Amino acid sequence: METEEDRRRWRAALKNMGTSNVKRLLSHFDPLHLEQSVNVIGDRPPYPNLEFCQNWLRDDEEKIRRQNTRLSWIGIIVAVAALLVAVAAWISPWSDIKALFHGWF
Repeated sequence: METEEDRRRWRAALKNMGTSNVKRLLSHFDPLHLEQSVNVIGDRPPYPNLEFCQNWLRDDEEKIRRQNTRLSWIGIIVAVAALLVAVAAWISPWSDIKALFHGWF
């Protein structure tokens, strides 16, 4: 029976291995047998099962995807703000020139 302490230890060991190494490790297992123990390097028994490792990997990849999406939106917002500032800077001198010739037009 796994405890919360075991799951915490497994998450730390998987994070220490890194996503690419976990993918490589899981490629050697039969995906139909989710109860197989995965001997995570640097960990001690009881070992996590294949389902736990796959869930951790999916959650980690989802976290990275959300972070990349957030950074993309921040980049888009900054680009639009910079464009608005550039347009305002370009229009500003023209409004001053129009004020100088107010009576002529």
